[in-house]
Amino acid sequence: MNKKTMIITISSVVAVLLIIGIIWFVIAQNNQHQAGKSQSKVAKLFTTLTEEQGGYTFTREKDKDNQITNMRKGDKAYKEEIVDGGVLTYLVVEGDTYLLQNDTKTYYRYQNNDMILGEITNNLEKIKDSDFSTGKETIDKKEYTYEEFSGYQEFLMDTNLTTSDSSKAKTRFYFKGNTLTYIKTIVGDQEELIKVTVTNQAEDSKLQLPQDYRNGEEL
Repeated sequence: MNKKTMIITISSVVAVLLIIGIIWFVIAQNNQHQAGKSQSKVAKLFTTLTEEQGGYTFTREKDKDNQITNMRKGDKAYKEEIVDGGVLTYLVVEGDTYLLQNDTKTYYRYQNNDMILGEITNNLEKIKDSDFSTGKETIDKKEYTYEEFSGYQEFLMDTNLTTSDSSKAKTRFYFKGNTLTYIKTIVGDQEELIKVTVTNQAEDSKLQLPQDYRNGEEL
C-alpha cells in the first residue's frame, strides 16, 4: 500500500468514526431528554380516572353557592351545578341525558347525548401530553406544588372570564402530594381559584333515574 492510499484509508476510517460518534451523541442526548421529561401529575390523574372501575366523583367549589359535581361510573354519569344558589341536575343513562327538575320531580330527556359522561376526562386528556411548568404557592397558609399549562382554560366555572384568545389563558393545578386540591385559571389580569375534591367512588343511587320523577313532556 503506497503512502497516498494509506492516507486516504486513514481519512476514511476517521470520517466513519466521526459520523458514528455524532450519531451516538445525538441518540444519547435524545434518550437523556426523554428520561428527563417526567409525566405530569395531571396525566397520572387522567389515567387513574379512566381506569377507575368503581367510578369517581370530581367536585369543584368556588364558594357554597357555586359548585359543580361530576360523577361517573361506567356508562352512567351525574352532574350537579349550583350557580348563584340555583341547582341544575343532569343524568346520563344508556346514552341519553336527562335534565332533572327536582322541585317538580320531572325530567326532560335528550336522546343520543352523553357529553357529560366524559366531561372531566376529556378536559384532562387535552393536556395530558402537553408541556408544563412547575412551581410552589401558598394558599390558605399551606404550601402546594403546581403544574401550569399555557393556553388552557377548560376548568373555568365563571364563563364570563373565558377568552377567545387562548394565549392569554393558563391554568394551574395544585397538588398536595399526588392529590389535586385546587385549580386556578388565569386569564389576562383576572383569575379564578376553585377548591377541588376527587374521590374514587360514585353514589349508585344518584346514577339512576328516580322512580317518582315523571316525564315533563307528557304532562
